[in-house]
Amino acid sequence: MPTFADAGRVIEQNLEALRKPGILGVRPGYRTEAGWPVGDPVIVALVGAKKGEAAAYGLPSQLGGVPVEVREASPLERLKATQPSVHAAVKERSRIEQHTPDFPSSIRLRRPRKLSRRRRTGRQNRKFPIARPRPRSIR
Repeated sequence: MPTFADAGRVIEQNLEALRKPGILGVRPGYRTEAGWPVGDPVIVALVGAKKGEAAAYGLPSQLGGVPVEVREASPLERLKATQPSVHAAVKERSRIEQHTPDFPSSIRLRRPRKLSRRRRTGRQNRKFPIARPRPRSIR
């Protein structure tokens, strides 16, 4: 039976086999039943929107004797994979209970998106400025 560390090693050895379109990242994890971990280590492939099992993404069902499981990424995991700088800002301002764990063998497979000039500099579109509520005066 493979261990959690074996799953991490298999990920590092077979990185190119896991680099497929639609896969945001891979990490070691545990098989789940009804949302609860049951103890068998697996390779978790994170996707934006789940459309099927591993074969639907061109992934093998097992790598090095460790099963491959496809899971839908949470909104924070999607943000971490696509916009790491925005994720870091959100993480900095959120409560510790809302942070996603950093697994030692977790690998981001998708390149981060570049932000447009307007989003980088914070400039607004002059035609349609963002409406902000006016501060209320205290009487």
